[in-house]
Amino acid sequence: MTYVDGYSLSHKERLVEDGYDRLEIGKALANNYLHQVLDAGFFHGDPHQGNIMLMDGVPYWIDFGMVGQLSEGNIAAVQNLIFTLVQEDVEGLTNAALQMGTVRGKLNKARLMDDLEGISTRYMSATSLKDMDVGQLMLELTDLLNEHHIVVSPAYTMMVRSLVTMEGVLEELCPELDLFGFLQEKLLSRAKDNFDVKEKLTSSMESIAASAARTVKMPGLAVDALRNLVKGRTKISFELTGYEEPLQVLVDVIKNVVLAIFACVIFSGSCRVYSASVPPLVDGVPLFAVAGFALSIALAVYAVKKLIKAAGKR
Repeated sequence: MTYVDGYSLSHKERLVEDGYDRLEIGKALANNYLHQVLDAGFFHGDPHQGNIMLMDGVPYWIDFGMVGQLSEGNIAAVQNLIFTLVQEDVEGLTNAALQMGTVRGKLNKARLMDDLEGISTRYMSATSLKDMDVGQLMLELTDLLNEHHIVVSPAYTMMVRSLVTMEGVLEELCPELDLFGFLQEKLLSRAKDNFDVKEKLTSSMESIAASAARTVKMPGLAVDALRNLVKGRTKISFELTGYEEPLQVLVDVIKNVVLAIFACVIFSGSCRVYSASVPPLVDGVPLFAVAGFALSIALAVYAVKKLIKAAGKR
């Protein structure tokens, strides 16, 4: 054990008298606390002001009578929860929330998604994320899960209580500190550290191939539906002939309109990847973004040429 010859953070006036920057101390606390929760998975369970001492300008934690522990799976669930919340991905947010507990009883997933969408909309539509109350957000999420018969793991319950206490300390010490911003930076740093280029590249290529396969099938399905419709009407009204060529033109138009839309979607996604600087990078440029731009432009040129040709036939 180490003897800490200092004073607790509750003496805010003394901090000012001793010439310490309260914001810098708050940043050190926030970074260290998030390191405990997200890196070590072992954190102080009662981080109130009296349990944080300042010695020579450095904050020290004391009294570890109450601690919490998170597994790597628990940490991954928290990370997914925050990422999907920021992206306003309600389905992803629902799946991440379900990872935090065990369903005890009948679950209405559609209603759960609606309720989570309400929380996501309320918090993410705030004028400034800097003012977001992270502790209150986590409390609302855990209360909501309990309402839906989802028993939250004790590890998360301890983390939420600890987070609320820590947020209160930082609010008293330096209300201008953006805890949510620190949390986002920490999660992004963890994501980059855990990034597997080969795995992500393979996964992304598989996803693109699957999407392309589905896109190519869509015009065919539309054609089948049109042909079935024509056949059905033929049975009723003697004979329907002479429409083979116009129908084929319509098929070509549908195929190429779908390809053009798909090209726009890929281009838009590539812009987001470029803006976020998602690794791997080549001379500072995201590799996925370059591949996406090239693919979208090629598809768009191909689709436009085919549409012009179809228009000439008409």
